[in-house]
This record gives sequence, structure tokens and C-alpha cells, in this order.
Amino acid sequence: MTNANLSEKLPLLSRNACCEGAVLLKNNNNVLPFKANQKISLFGRTALEYIKSGTGSGGRVNTPYNTGIIDTLLKEDSIELNSEIINVYKKFIDENQFNCGKGWATEPWYQKELEIDDATAKKAAEFSDTALFVLGRLSGEAQDMIKGKGGWLLQDEEYSTLKTLRKHFKYVCVLINSGNIIDLSFVDELNLESVMLIWYGGSEGGNAIADLLLGRRTPGGRLPDTVAKRVEDYPSDNNAFDTVKNYYTEDIYVGYRYFETFCKDKVLYPFGFGLSYAEFELTATATEVNDQIVVEGKVKNLGSFQGREVLQVYYEAPQGKLGKPLRQLGAFIKSPNLIPNEECTVTTSFKIEDMASYDDSGVTGNKSCYVLEKGTYKIFAGKNVRDANLIFEFEINETTVTRKCVEALSPTENFKRLKPLITDGKVEKVYEKVSTRSYNLKDRIAKNQKASIEYTGDKGITFKDVKENKNTLDEFIAQFTGEELTQLFFGEGMNSPKIKSGCGAAFGALTRTFRKRLVPAACVTDGPSGLRFDTGELASQIPIGTCIAATFDPEIAEELYEEIGFEAKNYGVDGLLGPGLNLHRHPLCGRNFEYCSEDPVLTSKIAVALCKGLNKYNVSATIKHFACNNQEINRSKHNAIVSERALRECYLKCFEEAAKSGECDMIMTSYNQINGIHTSSSFDLNTTILRDEWGYKGFVMTDWWPLFNEDNNDDDNVSKSFMVRAQNDINMVVNNAEGHDDDVLDALNNGSITLYEVQRNAKNVLRYLLKSNAYERNIESLKYGDDIFSKDKSELKVMATIEKIEKGKQYTLDFDAKKPFVLRVTYTADRGFDMQSYLDVFDSTGKKNDLLILTGTKNCESISERETRIINGENTLSFGYNEKEIDNIKIDILQ
Repeated sequence: MTNANLSEKLPLLSRNACCEGAVLLKNNNNVLPFKANQKISLFGRTALEYIKSGTGSGGRVNTPYNTGIIDTLLKEDSIELNSEIINVYKKFIDENQFNCGKGWATEPWYQKELEIDDATAKKAAEFSDTALFVLGRLSGEAQDMIKGKGGWLLQDEEYSTLKTLRKHFKYVCVLINSGNIIDLSFVDELNLESVMLIWYGGSEGGNAIADLLLGRRTPGGRLPDTVAKRVEDYPSDNNAFDTVKNYYTEDIYVGYRYFETFCKDKVLYPFGFGLSYAEFELTATATEVNDQIVVEGKVKNLGSFQGREVLQVYYEAPQGKLGKPLRQLGAFIKSPNLIPNEECTVTTSFKIEDMASYDDSGVTGNKSCYVLEKGTYKIFAGKNVRDANLIFEFEINETTVTRKCVEALSPTENFKRLKPLITDGKVEKVYEKVSTRSYNLKDRIAKNQKASIEYTGDKGITFKDVKENKNTLDEFIAQFTGEELTQLFFGEGMNSPKIKSGCGAAFGALTRTFRKRLVPAACVTDGPSGLRFDTGELASQIPIGTCIAATFDPEIAEELYEEIGFEAKNYGVDGLLGPGLNLHRHPLCGRNFEYCSEDPVLTSKIAVALCKGLNKYNVSATIKHFACNNQEINRSKHNAIVSERALRECYLKCFEEAAKSGECDMIMTSYNQINGIHTSSSFDLNTTILRDEWGYKGFVMTDWWPLFNEDNNDDDNVSKSFMVRAQNDINMVVNNAEGHDDDVLDALNNGSITLYEVQRNAKNVLRYLLKSNAYERNIESLKYGDDIFSKDKSELKVMATIEKIEKGKQYTLDFDAKKPFVLRVTYTADRGFDMQSYLDVFDSTGKKNDLLILTGTKNCESISERETRIINGENTLSFGYNEKEIDNIKIDILQ
């Protein structure tokens, strides 16, 4: 039976994206693709246990099917696999089961690998002259990759096996099924013929890999990251993953900006690099037109395979007083698919002002401004950053200010940052003091205050009246007290009863105060590679963010997210908690697989396309994690200490274009601090830069269960008034928006936050709800009272009770099963709020009817409620739960 909620287009789109994002790094002797009737010996447990995505919220999708490498290759008639080797691995895996870890996102980065001995390899080499080894790494949130063996480095068994295969096989190929860059020095050391990065491809990954290996498709990916010789060569390595403070001493010199400026010799594979089965000739010219650099490229396929080439345009700005990288990406464009001997012309462009640098110190005489320093600007074009050739240059005679800003989010702590000193063509590393904050943050916040909307009391204005332009949003808001408006600042989850069961969180009208006024509750759920439902409902899983970025094709990104938007709308999901846009500052960050690239321009172009795709179904992208989520270790507490220039040119720039585009109206802040202030409560991040400078009109939410603090003070999870003041609009998440443990009401009453700030934030949330799918989906049930959560609790009566439920036992209850009802669960649990246990509700046919999340209670009695209906049969229910975590479960049915 087909699922009408799922996209019929996504399988082919995902398969295409996997092929267009796969990066062929080496292919000596054209060993790939495999030839017709070729015999192959397949090695590596990942060949049998393909990794379709990372762990945690970025990858947990219940898919209707998955394709793996071994499954798809065994179906192919054009090649023959060595069955003896397959059976060896099957036996090994039976004896060494997959290590799933101890819970949420705790799976290890690598699984125990089989070491192939000489005898086994020698016998396999008699069957075929080609060995294909699949190398796997599993990544995810809450942990970072280790530098040692099984993380960045090969396991001993992996290295030994590859060395043995090299000894016995004529050709050795490696596929890397990973979300992160890993050490690739072994490729040349062992003189391997071929290596290809296949990332995580979602449900269609196995099919795409078969297409690539058999030559039905040509790998079209280009590296979104630099592959260095050693992990220690990355400029952030000495200052990454500190659990307390992380100094960004490399400043703007992230990834290739560092390597191309200071140490080209430490690079194995440069940014933008990628081979093809086809062979392309690429030439380019550039002109200056209307303050833009316009680059025209001519691409011709000289090879025997069809494929696509990427024209990449870089620039070099004069060093001036600020210092600059020797290469920065300006624009890129991917050619159409070209058959042998076919040629085409492609054109791309970028604004001259995009080459401006931010002066955070005033050294150019223009503090807190973007400036084009005087001197020669050079334009380069080619197939990657290393091979790009000079095609154009022009002069700017006087230093020019392109945009005036105000100093914001600058560090309060002294440290030194990297800068190039170039003498006679030689580049030297020097370090200069970072400019620290020169303004009073409290004064800035105070000056931001405006007059509040005058309270009118109830005028009978509904949200429907605002939607139909009968009244203004200000007139609607004027009816509510500040205390009532604060009810909009708290999201419920996971699996709030006010939205579709199984989703990540609800926000908006979660209380009777607003539901009676016909305000809807909106629904969001994970995640970046497909919809996650804790009920087990099915959704499509697409390739990870890094793979999408590696396509260098925004059109592919837009098409993928358009179909995710289709599924989201069908399921009643208003916002996707993705995409992730943080830079790959260091290759070991656990969430790199969710993010795009080490480059802010590539990330920005892909980000806008992803947001635009979702918007075609009026589903919102939630760009995250804003900002500097560059490590997972101690992610809720560590302090990213970074210059204002690096923030604006690199770490915030990833988000800027999406926030300005009008295609994004939801943003999620990160867990970490930036320069002493948690992003959840940072006024400069959420107001000064995001709203006042970028003109962002959407709303902002926190990540789940964040911490808050005031300027460089201790943090906690109670001081949510700091969040309100910063204009971070919604705290995710609380058990019940009508009762939450925080300081917001006290702060409102004592003047720490003002009525203006409360009304301002409420307007951000309500403005979104007006345009969301949630309004049309909720309005009829709200309008006609078919919504139990709009009623006062005094209107509901207990119709039936089960004093203590037994797992799996059926109960026939005396109530009207045709009408919605509230399922009230009273229970205790011996763990804290971080626990999430499931209570499954089954109807008379045995089908799961609903699901409630029961959080920990620390052995105190707690109540969870959910509005639900019986899907099949009469008023008969049964229940399933984890009896080790929850106890004394009482059920009440209210109508």
C-alpha cells in the first residue's frame, strides 16, 4: 500500500543528489566505473551495513525502505561479486553485532572491523583482480569525532586489511561512507587506485552508489572542505573542543582561506576539487558590469562519459591594513549534463561589494564598516581553488565604505588573532590583538525600548479578524495583558498534545487564552534530512547537508526541500527543524554532517535554495544553529571567543543571506555562548544584527532545553527573561505553557523586562502564525469548538478511569468514542526531566492510535494530557510502555 503523504518524486531526486554530491578524489587507470561482467571482491563491514545518515535529531527518520551497497550490487547482472567474501563478513557481523550505544545519539563513530589475512585476500584475488573496500564512520550530535584510531585515523584492522589487499590485488578502490572528512593520507601511502566520498545518502544511497560504480552516472561532487594531510594542520586544531573556552585565534582563516594563504603544501585535496569519469576543458573570462563581476565560462566534454563541470570563481583582495586571505570564493555555477564532445556556455556573477572586509578595529579609519580597501582586486576561475587561474583584475583607487554597521557581539576578553604579513611574495604568520567591546550593552538594550501598545481589554477581536484584515495585529495584541502574552513564549514538546503526535514541538496558541481567540498551534519537527516522527510514522530520508553542498548546485537543494515541504504539509508539520548552516570550522565536529561546508558563500547559496524549496508548500525552514555551534562536547556551556570580524565574514555570513532573502522566517539559536553570552539570550545576535541590521522579520526559537545568562554571568535554565529581552521569542521546550518554572512574570512585574518587549516578541510569533499552514489547518476546529484545549478545564468531565494500567491489557471504557477526548495520564518516574519515555496507545484492532511522551518526575507525581481520537473500532484501548522507567500509571478519559 502506498503512503499518500510521501513524495513520489523524492526517490529519484535523492538518488540524483547522491550522484551529484559524490566526490571522486582519485581514479588511476580509470578503474572506476567497473566494466561489464567484471568480477569484484567486496570488503568492509560497512558494505553490508551502509550508513544512511548520522545520529540524533539530524538523522533519525523512519523510512519506508532503505537501500544498501551490498543489496543493490547483488541485484546487478553486469558484475559478479565474490560470494565467499560476503559470507565471511556475514559471519563476522553475526558474531559482532552493531553497537547501538546506550541511548540517544550515543552510537560510536566506528564499528568493530574484520581484519582480512593474507590467505583470505590471496584466495579472493584469484576470483577477481579488483577489491572494493567500504570504509564507514558514523557521526552525530552530543559527541565529536576522536582524533585517534576509529575516528580521524583508520582502525588498525582497516589499515591492515587495506595493506593486505594492496599486496594481493591489482586494483584497490575505497568508498568512504562518512559525514565527516577523515585522514586520507593512506590513499597515496598504499598507492590505492581509486577513492570516492559517498557521504550519507539517505534511503536512496545504495541505489546511487550502484549507479556510480557501474557507470550509469558520473560522480559530480566537489569538495566542500579542504582535506589536509593531518588533523593537526587545520588552523583551529589547537583551540578546538575546549570544554570551557574556545578561542578562535585563526580568525577569518577557516579551511581553504588558511591553507591557500599560509601553507598550500599541507593539503592533500583542495577545496572544490573533484574528478569525473568525463574529462572537461574549461576556459573563462570576466568583465565588470554595473558594479558586478560577471564571469562567462566555456565548458566542453572531451571524455567518453557524460557529466557536469563546476565553474568556480575566486577573488584576491589587496592586503591593505586589514589583511586578507589569498583566495575567497565569489561565485560558482554547475554546467548542464554534457555528453561527449558537447560544449556549453555558463555565466555567473557576484557584486563587487561582496569582496568587502569588515573593519572591527578602525584600522582603515572606518570602524564597524564593511570596506573595499584600495588596491588591485584579482579574479580567478577554474575547477577548484588550487587550479583557478587569473582571468581579470581591476583597481579601486580609494578605500570605500560599502556598508555602515554598529559594533555588535564583539569579545570582552583579550586574545590574539592570525594575520598574514606578505613581504616580497613570502607570507608570514603574525598575530595581532583583537578589538574588544567598546560600548555598554545595557545602555544599548535600554535605548532599544519603544512605547508599548496601550492595553484595551477584551474587544472581541479574534485572530480570524486579523487574518481577514478586519483588525490590525496591534489591535488584537492590545486585548491581552503582558502576563497573558508571555504564554506565547513557550513551546511544548516533545509530542505536545496540541499538535500531530510524534512531532518535535508545538508553539503558538498552547493555552486556552489564545485558542479561544482562534489562534492556532503550529507544529515543528526534525530534521535536516527528512521528517522525524516518534510515533514511527514514515517519511523520506534525503542525503545529508554536506552531500547537498558538495553538489555545488542550489537547484538540486531546492528540489529536494520542495518535496520535503510536500511531505511536511501533508503530515500537518509547519516547520522543519533544519537546515543546519554552521561552518565546518574543524573536521571533527560531530554535527558537520548536518551542515554544508567550510565556506560561507557556498553555504549561503545552498541555504537560500533549501529555504525556498520548503516555502513552495508554505512550510518554514528553521535555519540553525545560530551561531558558532562548532563542537558538541559540553555544547550547552562552552564559550566561543571570536572576533567581530570573523563572526561577520564567516560564522554569521552563513545565515545572513537566508535571513535577508525573505525565504526564511524561523531561526534556532545554538546552545553555546558567544563572547560570554548564550546565544539564547544574546541581544546583539537576535536584535542588533539579525533584526536591526539584516531586517529579519521572522521569529527566533531556542534549541531544546537551553541555558541562559546575562553578560558574562553564570548560566541557568530559569532566567528566561534574558531570552525575552534579547528578542529570542520562544523557549523550547516546557511541559505545559500554562505553567512553567522561570522568572519571566517576575521580571515583567519588577521592570526587568518591559511590556513593549513582551508585545514585540508576541507580535513576532503571531505574525508567523498568520501566514502559516497552521492557521488554515486549525481554524475550523477552533471556530466551532471542536477543540478540547480551547475549553476551560471545568467544562471537562471525567468519563472513565483506569486506576492502574497493565501493559498490553485491553480496557473497554464508557464514553462517546466518536468525539475527541482528553487522555490524562498520572504517573511517576524515577529520573529527571531529561528522560523521555513513551506511552503507546492502541485501538481495538491493535493499531497504534497515539503516543504520549512521559518525562522524568524525580519520583514525584506528574500529569500529562493529550487530546486524541480513536481511529478504529469501539471505545477499547490498550497501552504499551517502558515499565523500567515509569510506574503507577493512572488513566482518566475526559470529555
